Amino acid sequence: MRMPLHTRVLIGALTGAAAGALAFAFFRDSPGLDAFIKYVAQPLGQIFLRLLFMLVVPLLFSALALGVAGLNDVRALGRIGIRTLLYTIVVSTIAVLLGIALVNIIGPGRGIDPELRTRLLSETAERASAITAAKPSATGVNLFVQIIPDNPLKAAANGDMLGWMFFSLMIGVGLCLTRTPMAQKFQDALEGLYDVSMKLIDIVIRFSPIGVAALLFTLTSTLGYQILAQLGRYVFVVVLALAIHQFVVYSIMLATLGRMSPWKFFKGVEEAMLVAFSTASSNATLPTALKVAEENLKLPSQVSRLY
Repeated sequence: MRMPLHTRVLIGALTGAAAGALAFAFFRDSPGLDAFIKYVAQPLGQIFLRLLFMLVVPLLFSALALGVAGLNDVRALGRIGIRTLLYTIVVSTIAVLLGIALVNIIGPGRGIDPELRTRLLSETAERASAITAAKPSATGVNLFVQIIPDNPLKAAANGDMLGWMFFSLMIGVGLCLTRTPMAQKFQDALEGLYDVSMKLIDIVIRFSPIGVAALLFTLTSTLGYQILAQLGRYVFVVVLALAIHQFVVYSIMLATLGRMSPWKFFKGVEEAMLVAFSTASSNATLPTALKVAEENLKLPSQVSRLY
């Protein structure tokens, strides 16, 4: 009997973390370990993430455009959009308040070893500099203006997913309003692009245990087993917050708004949750989320592809 994917991902995560901790304990500062991290573990982890990121753009374009094109009346897009916006605001607000409360109560970063703190700062200095040097995010009216891309290909290349999503939605609106033979052929081509993207995602996801193991090995072999204790506290806070949000907040939403059994829902999306937890990336998780929404939850394509 083939082992379920979530079990294999968990085994990969534990194996990578344990192997990295042992490597740090016995081979720290070893040229062999440095070479293994540089030429094997780190590239494997990055390849896994990059393969997922690579498929986000074509998948988003085809899924959103087809989701809108599948609506019988383009006005239904407005109704779905308003409901989605209200739902997102409510659950996001609850999530933020829950996270702030638990972080302040438990304090996962308290008592960290000074030496470990120095190494962490050293490892993240370049990323932190890039974040602080970035332009401040647009707010208010400017935010809505910047959602509309002046060049959709540039938006996709620069990782501006909101701009790319807006362009994809507009293509879907155009398909919904243009019922001509050539427009239908273009919609058929998008269906093909979506099917190909989903197939490629399925292939990439099969290698997720190896990718997750490589990512965690790189982390623990570089920063040491001490990082596992801090990560353990951090993971505890994250898991506790997720558990409350998912099994309390989402369960109430599912039962009252979705008229769906919470158990059925969580069983259906476990694959997407594991990928989200392992990669900590919404872009990397998006392809899997779309896959489980249609294949496991059996949601209508015009709904799952829009959400």
